[in-house]
Amino acid sequence: MTHDDDLAADDAGAPAEDDALRARLRAADPARGLPPLGAEEVAGLVGRVVAEGPGGDLRDGAGDELAVRRARRLPRRAVVALAGVAAAGVVAVAALTASGGLGGGSTVELAAADGAGPAVACAPVDVAALRTVGTAFEARAVEVADGRAVLEVTDVYAGDLVADGDEVVVPQADPDAGPVDGGPLPVTAGGTYLVATTPVGDGPGGAQQIAPCGLSGPDDPALRALYEEAFRAG
Repeated sequence: MTHDDDLAADDAGAPAEDDALRARLRAADPARGLPPLGAEEVAGLVGRVVAEGPGGDLRDGAGDELAVRRARRLPRRAVVALAGVAAAGVVAVAALTASGGLGGGSTVELAAADGAGPAVACAPVDVAALRTVGTAFEARAVEVADGRAVLEVTDVYAGDLVADGDEVVVPQADPDAGPVDGGPLPVTAGGTYLVATTPVGDGPGGAQQIAPCGLSGPDDPALRALYEEAFRAG
């Protein structure tokens, strides 16, 4: 057999191989079972991609008009690909929202204790005093800087001001000074704290402050026992 005969034989087998390859590609195409999009759906989809994509700064309506012209020239497979990109974006946004995405829970800022200070006369810390507070929770200090501390809520005892996973920003006392009756709560990064809050001023609503006088403090067996009895006993 001559070289020309070999080439002729290869050419004869090529169409069959091409058909087999096309069949495999069609079988692997995830969009093969999708019905074709209507003209209005195509125009709307392409309009959004054109208007909202990178560099897209078209005014309202301009994207749709341009999309109608471009959609007439788009093959069906290109339209399916665009639809897949749009669907993937929707799924990503939904997943991000469900997980808390960009930041997670809410952030609550507590005010400095109203009129607090060493001169404040504090009542004994007991179950009855704890039951007068509006909110009580356990939290872990994740950041301490610039005169304030950020606490991450890990367990809610009472109230609906915060939920697990929320961040609470509190005024920061000097951690080296130790607790002072009526003063701010000294916080150390990484520590766990039991925190109670009361309204600032006379009204029940509005800003909240950390309840002073030992109702809030570092987690220890004695204070935790009071929290458990005040909010969870019975």
